[in-house]
Order: sequence, then C-alpha cells, then structure tokens
Amino acid sequence: YNAGTQKLTISVPSSAPQGLVQVTLGQGSIHKTFAFDFLIFPRPTLTGISPSPAAIRDVVTIFGSALDGFVSVGFVGASQSMFISTAPSFVVLTIPNGAQSGTFTLTARGGTAVSPSAFALAPSVFSVSPTAAGIGSSFVLAGEGLSSVTQVWIKGVQAVINSKNYSSLQGQVSSGSSSGLLRIVAPSYTSAGISFVVLGAPIINNILPG
Repeated sequence: YNAGTQKLTISVPSSAPQGLVQVTLGQGSIHKTFAFDFLIFPRPTLTGISPSPAAIRDVVTIFGSALDGFVSVGFVGASQSMFISTAPSFVVLTIPNGAQSGTFTLTARGGTAVSPSAFALAPSVFSVSPTAAGIGSSFVLAGEGLSSVTQVWIKGVQAVINSKNYSSLQGQVSSGSSSGLLRIVAPSYTSAGISFVVLGAPIINNILPG
C-alpha cells in the first residue's frame, strides 16, 4: 500500500471477497479503526465480436463476461460508439465513424479488457462518381475503409483499381463491362452492390460534308 497524510492507496488482491473493510490508524494503544462496506467488481473479459467484418454504422455484438456497468468501447481511430443494449455477457452497439481494423477495448467497472483477436472493418461505399461512364473511363468511390478493398467488379467484370485510401478509391471501367451492380471485395467480405451504368461507345453514321 501507499500511505500519505490525506489518502491511503491499496491494491485489491485478486482473491479478495466483497464485504466489510477495516482500516486501523495509529500504533499500540493509540489507534482508531474505521470500517466500511467495499464492493469488488470482477475484471471484464472479451471473447469475440460478431459479425466481423462489419461496416461503419453496422450493429455488432461484443461477447464476454462482467461487461455490465461498462464505461466505453474503443476501436482503433474511432469516436464514441452508440450503445443499444448491455448485459453481463454481451454489449450491442454500432460501429462508430472512423473505426479501423484492429483490436478493441472495453472498459467496465472492474477494469479494461482487450479483445483476443482483431476486429475487421468492412469497407462501405457512400457514393460513386460519375454514376455512368464508358469503357476506359475513370470513376471514384467515396466511403470508409476503402484501403482494404482488393477488387472492384461491375456486373461480373473486374474493374481496374488505380489508387485507394481510407476514404476514396479511383477505378477504371474495363473492356467488356456492361451496366449493372458495382461491388467491392475485401478479405472475407463482398458488398451488396450499387447501380452503375456503362455507356456504349459513340457510333458515327456519317460525316458532313461528305
């Protein structure tokens, strides 16, 4: 323990039970004993998160023990999550804006626990610009987690990825593409897809004056 004139700091043994705590001040015949109730909260543990991968604003469940009375959940690069429900064995929340792949932490009354494995952030696309382009033309996807994208497909034809970072991806429409759903692929994840129009090449019927 560490004693001062105004406070006494004591480390709680891992086997300590809840109950009455007695503190005796002084020595020999000159002493005084104080007694008070003391609550000991078990240290939280984490066993996993589901689903993973998950995208920004997706609802996920964190599993573990002693999770009630939690204070916060921290993801790499993230702001505060929005909590939906809690229980001693699970916490339901939404993935916050800015979250990235990696281990996460949960702080409860009994301390802070670190996830046993990394959470995988699924990329999400907010928009594509332009929404229509011809063969060989470029397009830009805006979203979050796009640096993990490994492939882009337009109705079954793989597009070219020219550059990408966390919030944007620049691609190019490949030969043989046709209008349909644009899907992004990342490890263990394929998006539902968004509509994209592939414009046909212009046809020249005549040149005037002939």
